[in-house]
Amino acid sequence: MPRDPECTFALLELGEAEFKRAFGSASPVNAPKNFQERIRSAAGVVIQPILHDACENAGIKILDAQFDEITKGFHIIVMFGICLSMSIVFLLKEEGQDVDVKELGQGMVGALLLMRSYEDRQEQYELAHTLLMRFVSAGPKATEWQTNLNRLMSMYLLSSRYERLRRYNYASLFGSMLKVIFSAVELPS
Repeated sequence: MPRDPECTFALLELGEAEFKRAFGSASPVNAPKNFQERIRSAAGVVIQPILHDACENAGIKILDAQFDEITKGFHIIVMFGICLSMSIVFLLKEEGQDVDVKELGQGMVGALLLMRSYEDRQEQYELAHTLLMRFVSAGPKATEWQTNLNRLMSMYLLSSRYERLRRYNYASLFGSMLKVIFSAVELPS
């Protein structure tokens, strides 16, 4: 039996607020779409600032990837974005919602590399997916890391509804999770 849809509604609220903050107007989250499309849209809008704040907190430049050379560790950022997508999908699934993690992940990569070619976006997605498969096969430590990320994502989403959850520095917490991945991955020279 699904849980109460608290995370679902918090995601929709955060998606709308983030869109208004970024663009100063009504969001496509409220456009006349079906409920699943609204959830997917909100998830995509919410993931981007989390990813950017985590990178900034971890001391990693992310914005230059739109126009400059894609750095050799960029796929790690993409993998982290896919993990964020997986966390949201996990939480929504617990509440009875069905969101395609691959579609959400590919949308996240598309937004990260908006001005890049399809080939660049696909290459980064494939590198990140390969890294993710290696990461997942690492066993219990990877599972524990993803469980902690799921809990952190739940806290972040519910912070829009509960005052006691607003006191945490989420940029720092997500940044720490990203640093763990960077420290675990050897980059080719």
